[in-house]
Amino acid sequence: MDRQGYELRDGEDRNGANGLHDEARGARFDIFPLVLAESRSFVYNKIISELVRHETIFTDYNRACEDHCMECQTCARAIRAVTNALIHPDAMVWEVWSTGDIVDLAGILYITDVVVGCDAKAHYAFFDNDLWGKTDVIKSVIDWLFEDHPEWVALSRLTIEIPDFAFALAAHATRKLGFGGDNEYTTRKKSGKKSRTIPVEGVKRNALLWRDMYRDVLVLGLLNQRIN
Repeated sequence: MDRQGYELRDGEDRNGANGLHDEARGARFDIFPLVLAESRSFVYNKIISELVRHETIFTDYNRACEDHCMECQTCARAIRAVTNALIHPDAMVWEVWSTGDIVDLAGILYITDVVVGCDAKAHYAFFDNDLWGKTDVIKSVIDWLFEDHPEWVALSRLTIEIPDFAFALAAHATRKLGFGGDNEYTTRKKSGKKSRTIPVEGVKRNALLWRDMYRDVLVLGLLNQRIN
């Protein structure tokens, strides 16, 4: 995918943009704010279609159909949920682009529920299923959020909420990003597998319905060591 038509590209003026600049980029990726414009509809459409396929961000009440057809009423419900999250006035969204031989949209990062100078909920999704390879990308955004910028006050912490069935996501957040808490949560045993433990700040019991089962949501935090 080509980035032609983008308002924010390398070497161009990013003054006034609410987000990352050149100093906060992963080694193999460009990161910059999501720009909504008619000329960039193909980018927004790809983001929507990819996010709809990420089942871990939905419940049984708003996920897409099994075929992800993007046309039925069930998919419309999922599309509406994603759109509402991304265009919410309090949300901040960044695009992540791979910059190798093939330039392509690799994923997005966004924050919601911002409490100025204190906390926000962090979210991220990558479209090539290589979360561990995006560790530095996520860290660069966290570093930016933990510093003061024009019209942005450094956060004292970040929060992520992860369904209990998304162990790989929780493991990455704790082992590679430093999220966690003073409590421990033991995952439910699966057939032939041992239960596993995750450090958490808290747990929302039976907080979502996923595949006809009520599941817990793990609350993990990361403190800004420059402040705390």
